[in-house]
Amino acid sequence: MNQTHSSHDRLVNAVGSHLQGFLSGEIGLEVRPPEPQQEDMQRLRLGYLTSIVSVEEDVSTLIACSFERGLIEQIFRIYAEGVEVADDEQEAMIEETAAEVINVVVGNAMADIQTPGKAIGLSPPVVLSEAKSLTRHRDAQFSSFRLHTSAGLMSVHFLCPREAVAADLTLELPATTQSNR
Repeated sequence: MNQTHSSHDRLVNAVGSHLQGFLSGEIGLEVRPPEPQQEDMQRLRLGYLTSIVSVEEDVSTLIACSFERGLIEQIFRIYAEGVEVADDEQEAMIEETAAEVINVVVGNAMADIQTPGKAIGLSPPVVLSEAKSLTRHRDAQFSSFRLHTSAGLMSVHFLCPREAVAADLTLELPATTQSNR
């Protein structure tokens, strides 16, 4: 395995591990085993809300977390517990929640894989509301996994140069995580 494949695999596994921990530990959801999706896809179908960040490490990678509506609404309810949110502000706050999830999860994952003394760039999150799809350039490659939770589905997509993705990506994540709530 070359260095870029190793770097990509570490990134995917770190994000997956932190996401599973966040959804089960912080939000209290049951999370089923991840389903890798590594077909040669040209276009990804996106969920209700999709938050995206760019990571500049050994390889530039876009990471997109796409939420089903029920899942992001459940995460928002947990985040906003005890806070009064006006009806006209709720949709914007749900979008902010999607941005916060990817920021926290990817930020924590970067701390796990960062080489000492080497900075990793992380862009501010961007949230797409009800976007239908994401299309890749011919020199890029998607690798993805899905997490089924007790509140709905989340798809996580990594878009990077084709040479960075190993054909044999293995997710080294816990098989199932139970709610800690």
